[in-house]
Amino acid sequence: MRFTILFFAAVLSLVSALAHADSLVWKEIATRSNASKQASLSGAKAFQFDAAAFQEMVKPQQRQINLQPFTIVELPLPSGEILSFQGEAYTFEEFPGNDFQAWKVVSTTDPAITGRIDYSSVGFHATLFMPDGEVVIIDPQEFLGENQRYDVKYKSDTHTKKDFSCTLHDHPESRLSKAGTEVAQRAARGLKTYRLAMAATRQYTRYFGGIDNALNAVRATINRVNTIYARDLELQLILVSGTNLMFTDTMNPYNEALDLKDQNTRIINSIIGVNAYDIGHLVSQGGSGGIAGLSSVCDANRKGMGFTSLSVPQGDAFDIDFVSHEIGHQFGATHTFNSNTGSCSGRNRTTSTAYEPGSGSTIMAYAGICLANDLQANSDAVFHIASIEQIDSFVRSGGGASCGGTVGTGNSAPDIDTTAVTQNLFIKAGEPFTLTGAASDVDGDTLAYNWDQFDAGTATDVNVDAGDNALYRSTLPSASPSRTFPGLTTKTRNLRFKFVVRDGKGGVSSTTTMVNVTDGEAPGTPPSSVVVSSGGGGAMFKLLIMFGVLWGIGLFRNRTL
Repeated sequence: MRFTILFFAAVLSLVSALAHADSLVWKEIATRSNASKQASLSGAKAFQFDAAAFQEMVKPQQRQINLQPFTIVELPLPSGEILSFQGEAYTFEEFPGNDFQAWKVVSTTDPAITGRIDYSSVGFHATLFMPDGEVVIIDPQEFLGENQRYDVKYKSDTHTKKDFSCTLHDHPESRLSKAGTEVAQRAARGLKTYRLAMAATRQYTRYFGGIDNALNAVRATINRVNTIYARDLELQLILVSGTNLMFTDTMNPYNEALDLKDQNTRIINSIIGVNAYDIGHLVSQGGSGGIAGLSSVCDANRKGMGFTSLSVPQGDAFDIDFVSHEIGHQFGATHTFNSNTGSCSGRNRTTSTAYEPGSGSTIMAYAGICLANDLQANSDAVFHIASIEQIDSFVRSGGGASCGGTVGTGNSAPDIDTTAVTQNLFIKAGEPFTLTGAASDVDGDTLAYNWDQFDAGTATDVNVDAGDNALYRSTLPSASPSRTFPGLTTKTRNLRFKFVVRDGKGGVSSTTTMVNVTDGEAPGTPPSSVVVSSGGGGAMFKLLIMFGVLWGIGLFRNRTL
């Protein structure tokens, strides 16, 4: 026993040192101009990937301790640093193949850095959550025959040109699942799982050079989708289809002159059977659009009503901005943006959940396609708390509770200390303010925090106070439980915010706080201060506020608003 402990400690010391040593797998190289067709990148670094060295590193016999289920992998960051990770092999397929490998990873030096990676005939992919809220993406570049060249970037550095059109099938407001039921702290509930049948059109299969590569591309996309869905929703998709749903020019059951979404359920049912899956989705290559049946999971007549297509159907923009978005609709989530310009106009806007200003920035928003009201070019890899509440309600007690399964994890959601959360804040219009909170976790997990505004009102341009609308953007979850907001208010009104806490393992808790705004002097307070009341009704104290606070300082990288 003593030998095992000492040997294990020696191994960890060795791999920690690798963070500062040359990597056998990754070598930084010069970035080519316009190297990637997937996106225009700022801040990305290029790395050479040695596939043979990686495969040798992850061989089961390389594990130094037989009783440990993990191997050691090296991964680069956009800073150029190489970190070592414990990698635990896992599968999200009912019938896994030998030509696709996936791992859950956690940094050997900082347990707050976690993610998932995969390797197959279509290359290596990684999605890593960082302590500051950023998401690191590692994907192959688009040079034919040069898949060993990789982009390593932050998700926020992706600037994909989009002309995306997303249509909700069966959209009347009366059928929408309105958010509002708080995701309260709760005991362990388990990981919700759904069987996914993923089909691909002949264009998608042709793009990847055949059915085997097409299936591996689908697997890579779903691994990334699962990374986000597991963290925010305690939900995982289990792939139950294989090459039998990867279609080719000689085997094409779709009538491309008609709505592909409406055909997909029937085609999947005819090939694998209506009882063999819980949710179906179709991916294609070409154009830029998606459509989904709202809350269609588990419905025998509608559960395959999901479709996504893009000219480059791979990479983080395709996986997160598009596929994750459309699957979100299938699980009951509606749009969260408040703009009505560009693609945000018309019936695309959902009045009851328009909680994000402008285009919004989360997965169920429309980042990059709302003209002057765009907050940023691409979606962040995070759901707004409204979307989390909608999906959680659907899968735990709505139509989504009638199928799927549950896997026990023993994980409990964070416990919010409501006495430490800012409550009943009074300010005058135009003043900046700060909200803060606190939480703990019985499992000892590292917690991440953010504040989401929860006011759905009049459709407006960004920075316009209509008295009932969303003014403040969502932020990336980070280690700080506090957030300072700029003075954007111009009217007497109430602002609602939700303090959201994640444990990184699917546990999410939230609580609501109010900010009372007066167009004029805040009652009983001097012009340059606000009054904050402790959540338990304790002593009042003054919090001096300096004007000219930069919004989100330390939370955003090269972002405005």
